[in-house]
Amino acid sequence: MDSNNQYNIIRHCPGSDAITSKVLRQIKLKSAEPKIANICPGTGEQALLLAKAYKNGRITAIDEDGLFFHSIMGKAKQARFQDRVKTELSSLRNLPFGEESLDLILSEGAFEELDFGKRLYQWRKYIRPGGYLAMSELCLLTNKELPSELYDYLDNAYHNREIESIDYHIGQIKEAGYKLHTRITLPDECWFGYFKSMKEGMGKEFVSGIEEEIEHYLTYKEYFAYVYFVVRKAPVISGESVYNTELDKKQRTALQNHLMDKLSEKECNNTLRYTESWLTDNLVRENHEKILLGFREEGGYCDCEVLANVFHTIMVNKDEK
Repeated sequence: MDSNNQYNIIRHCPGSDAITSKVLRQIKLKSAEPKIANICPGTGEQALLLAKAYKNGRITAIDEDGLFFHSIMGKAKQARFQDRVKTELSSLRNLPFGEESLDLILSEGAFEELDFGKRLYQWRKYIRPGGYLAMSELCLLTNKELPSELYDYLDNAYHNREIESIDYHIGQIKEAGYKLHTRITLPDECWFGYFKSMKEGMGKEFVSGIEEEIEHYLTYKEYFAYVYFVVRKAPVISGESVYNTELDKKQRTALQNHLMDKLSEKECNNTLRYTESWLTDNLVRENHEKILLGFREEGGYCDCEVLANVFHTIMVNKDEK
């Protein structure tokens, strides 16, 4: 990399100020002085946007090498945010924060450092109840078999990472105990801005690799894209996390008995897991119509009416006890 130009690289992965700002507008932080971590901050653009979006926010830019920390603090000082923006060297696996101390973690471009599932699980403990995690991720847009040329390219370019579908990541989000808040597929201009920034900032020996990436994106962009996921950790009401409601043993057995006549054991268990997930996401205990609508729109299981009736009966009985 050309040492004279490396600090001019604004984007180290596809993205744009417009998209990041759009994401931040959809994240409402309630703390008077929100504490925010910007992981893999690049040259500081995200930190500035965070400081602008959250007027009293305290932003810590975290990276493992600190290569661009001077650039970040220079930009923060120029924008008069130096009192609210700081940098810190840290492993991405063990962040320098206490448990449940952050209102928001924002990370663009950590795809190759730590895979999506590990980020969800390993960073969750740092987020306050009701706080947010916002990450961009390279995703497959289709479940169809990839063209061999694209498969070989992605396998070579990202040999240490599996590229998964959007649906797969949504499943990971639910399994990790979050609720999906917002999802945005990045448009072409996010890629073109990234390509331009990299070509201008990288040395000549790297340009051919960037041009190869451009060629594959233009040829196969219907198969893959960067996607921004914003997820929320369960808020706490009266000492209990509202997303953590689960069916008790009696409820689970009753629902299982009604399902076993219609579904295989595997399908039954998947349905039970989905039922608990759907309950925790929607907090519905008594409204049959909402339950039925939720299963029809989200679940896709074979007999939604029966399932909704059973589930409704179980929850009403629970509330009457």
